[in-house]
Amino acid sequence: MEYAIVDIETTGGYGVKNKITEIAIIIHDGDCEIERYSTLVNPKGYIPQKITALTGITNDMVSGQPEFHEVAKKVWELTEDRIFVAHNVSFDFNIIKNEFAELGAKFQRKKLCTVRLARKVFPGKTTYSLGKLCEGLGIPLQNRHRALGDTEATALLFKLILKENGAEQLEKELEALNKETKLPPNLNAKAYEVLPEKTGIYYFYNTNKEVIYVGKSKNIKKRVTQHFNSGDKSSKASNLLHEIADVTYEVTGSELVSLLKESEEIKTLLPKFNHSQKRIRFNIGIIQYKDQNGYVRLGLDKGSATNIPSYLKFSSKSDAQRFLQKIVNNGVLCQKMVGLQTGKGSCFEKQLGMCRGACVNEETALSYNARLKKVLDSFSLSSDSYLIKDEGRDIDEYSVIWVQNGEYQGFGFFNYDIHDLETIKESIKKVKNNRDVIGIIKAFLVKQNLQIIQLEDSTPSGMLF
Repeated sequence: MEYAIVDIETTGGYGVKNKITEIAIIIHDGDCEIERYSTLVNPKGYIPQKITALTGITNDMVSGQPEFHEVAKKVWELTEDRIFVAHNVSFDFNIIKNEFAELGAKFQRKKLCTVRLARKVFPGKTTYSLGKLCEGLGIPLQNRHRALGDTEATALLFKLILKENGAEQLEKELEALNKETKLPPNLNAKAYEVLPEKTGIYYFYNTNKEVIYVGKSKNIKKRVTQHFNSGDKSSKASNLLHEIADVTYEVTGSELVSLLKESEEIKTLLPKFNHSQKRIRFNIGIIQYKDQNGYVRLGLDKGSATNIPSYLKFSSKSDAQRFLQKIVNNGVLCQKMVGLQTGKGSCFEKQLGMCRGACVNEETALSYNARLKKVLDSFSLSSDSYLIKDEGRDIDEYSVIWVQNGEYQGFGFFNYDIHDLETIKESIKKVKNNRDVIGIIKAFLVKQNLQIIQLEDSTPSGMLF
């Protein structure tokens, strides 16, 4: 058995915009290197400065180099009838697959991922990035983030995995990664093959072209594949698969946008196989009170959820506790003073030097309360009018979600050269507000750190981001 160990560098764009700038392939038999090939590739597009800073590959370097169609035959021949191996194989494989698709060729190879293999053979690592793995395992890694340097290191890692009794895991991973997807009987294979491994929403249609299911995922193709290979033999799952005649998708880049778009589409289209979304209820509140020593403390209270600011209302205890942990981290607060720890004496963080001692009266109430107020104010969104900046659909854009006076207005995508608030406001497509989407936004903000801009009045103006 022979392996084609591959690494590529790219322009960093989204989907078909992400073009190869360098490729390296080492042919390996699991013990020794047999052949190698590497070349810069002219992507026929601009390499962003931040990508150049990472890889060292400049626009001048690729100017005059062969375009992909000129090296495609060599890449095809080197990988043909061999197992395609890469560190995070989905990335490298799908970019190369896209390049071949533009040439009208269907690139199919059995795959192996050294990230997945390393997790099984070398468990317990804090990270499985190529750099950290090589450092921890004593593998030399030269010319990091250049195709040949990373390929050489991946080949050494792969050999070490096999040496450490990784052959059994290799067989399991081959089976898992290359399992043939069983498509629904009425679905054209081409509709499935073009699905991207990106964040967004997807739609299933019946033979009458009616939407029968809407879903969202951080990896559209992976989630759709799970539908098809789930093994769920319930009548509902079986009926869904039997009715699927087409699938389409919409990339959002932002997970929050995909959640909002999914909710909107389900309420608008009323797909046959979607459960009706449950209304999100905010029945957990965070209350503030002063103790006998004058320190402001926080606690959870179900009964107060209707009488406190909206930013201190949550749909679950776990969401409220996540919020408390976030303000502790941001404000260097005390876990006992916010109700995350109980018991006598100091909090555990005080023993580690991470708490300033309010729990044992070593920090004054005046100092602690001021810091608590400052961090709470930063989360307050007191006007309930704000913009949220998140990822866009590709490297050249960002998304904006707009909430005004507590009501969801909609979202839009903008190029990075657009900063004017009035332009952003006018470009966001207005949608029908519903309480569920506000719940989705609030719950998501508890879990994610996104850039939020409070709006002081009802009309955004000035410069943003």
